[in-house]
Amino acid sequence: MKQAGIPASPQPHRVLLAEDNPVNAMVMSTQLSALGYACTVAQDGELAWTLLQTGDFVALLTDCEMPVLDGYDLAIRVRATPVYAELPIIALSARTDAAQQARCHAAGMDACLPKPVTNQVLADALAHPRQTATASEPSTRGGLDALRALYPNPGALTTVLTLFISSCQNDIPEMEHAYQRAAPQPFARVVHRLVGSLQLLGQQELAREMALWHKSGTLPSATDYARLHAQLRAFVDRVHAAVQHPQVPP
Repeated sequence: MKQAGIPASPQPHRVLLAEDNPVNAMVMSTQLSALGYACTVAQDGELAWTLLQTGDFVALLTDCEMPVLDGYDLAIRVRATPVYAELPIIALSARTDAAQQARCHAAGMDACLPKPVTNQVLADALAHPRQTATASEPSTRGGLDALRALYPNPGALTTVLTLFISSCQNDIPEMEHAYQRAAPQPFARVVHRLVGSLQLLGQQELAREMALWHKSGTLPSATDYARLHAQLRAFVDRVHAAVQHPQVPP
């Protein structure tokens, strides 16, 4: 109960985050909190659209590839609604090449940031969304050191790594099933989620090779699939060992 004579604390500005990868959503929420923003997470674009109409948000951060309604179509829908004409829309993408930038801007997005993104780049984009050039960060972004800086409490870091493991344990069988069925679209969707998690943990080379599967829209050869599948399984096993034995780096 509020005491008389004590002014209420100002409520933090609220950001709507549309992100289907639970690991990325958890980390991005932590980053936003560290920057002084409250965060509402939607697991797909359709849910984000519903939440947008029920809350007072200062910006929309959206992944580009999501189920049900992707980030591009979400941005187009938002921009077509006059009341949201000035709402900053910032894309979060594993790709920030010229073609990706053009697609984001054509959909009405103000900026396109790489995933994972640093706190400074994110803060600048939220403060000045229409003055933010599409950011490009070195391939070494992300990684366990970056996560340790964001989560100095070992228990909190363990929670993130455990979520990464459980997400991969769900996504890898889904990827295997899609590959066995020769279903390129479901395969590409789950690969996209895995790539986002791998980038967050600093596995940029593995993520880059797997991202080519997503970008091509076709299934990889049996040889390439077996090689990268083995690397993916091995990395998840290393993270699992690091959670069980914190002194062992993944």
